[in-house]
Amino acid sequence: MSRRRDLDLKLHGLLEIREILDSMKNLAVMELRRLDRFAGAQRQAVATIAEAAADFARFFPEFCAGAAGGSVTLVLGSERGFCGDFNETLLRRVPPGATAVLVGSRLAGKAEPHRPVAATLPSASVVEEVEPTLVRIVNALGEAAGGSLGPLLVSVIHHSPPHGQVGVSLLHPFTEPVSPNRYSSPPLLYLEPAVLAKELTEQYLLARLHQLLYDSLTAENHARVAHMEAAVRQLDERCVELKKRGQSLRQEEITQEIEVIMLGAELVRPTSVSTSAN
Repeated sequence: MSRRRDLDLKLHGLLEIREILDSMKNLAVMELRRLDRFAGAQRQAVATIAEAAADFARFFPEFCAGAAGGSVTLVLGSERGFCGDFNETLLRRVPPGATAVLVGSRLAGKAEPHRPVAATLPSASVVEEVEPTLVRIVNALGEAAGGSLGPLLVSVIHHSPPHGQVGVSLLHPFTEPVSPNRYSSPPLLYLEPAVLAKELTEQYLLARLHQLLYDSLTAENHARVAHMEAAVRQLDERCVELKKRGQSLRQEEITQEIEVIMLGAELVRPTSVSTSAN
């Protein structure tokens, strides 16, 4: 009886864990639906800025040189766990000796102590935290660039949804491929080309970084859903095994009870026969 009771308690505990994991998976699915709306709008904004930068670069290539104010590697990790090797795959892509800004507490906790790190920042757990995360990243990059993001070359190591491939994005509008000319005359500028190039670079950096934060959080939640589904499947298999073991133990208990009853009947039967004979 005690063995079967222990199995029942263990099974009850596993079922409670399964309910928790299932709830966490459902929350991640809900967050994915919310992120899809925000990410779509942000992608359109980035495409518009990139198109304007391409038009500018066709007619003013002399103002579109690469950044000369140093480089920083930004790594977008996770703030929470239960997403598999999400952070480990990012760290493997960081070039040796690169100065990195690590975004995400889980990511920072897995970084090697000897790796050069300029800053470690908390990341977003839900869509409402993307904006504060963006502000923290911009402040950290501004400190690295001496107050201006224009001359800073930022490489971002991040996951891309939905399958979570790790990619490296260069946050500079004039590194994008230039398409054939759409217009025969240059754009009408209200700013000096050098000023416009600087401000366009900063606007692109902010918009693209915003998009990458949404994409990273989306990929993280996809990984979390897959991780939770695998864990739930394992728990279900374990629960089936425990139920079978419990049924087997119950059958053994019933067999033992029947044997005890039959043994008691055998012990009582001779007494009853001798009494009736007298």
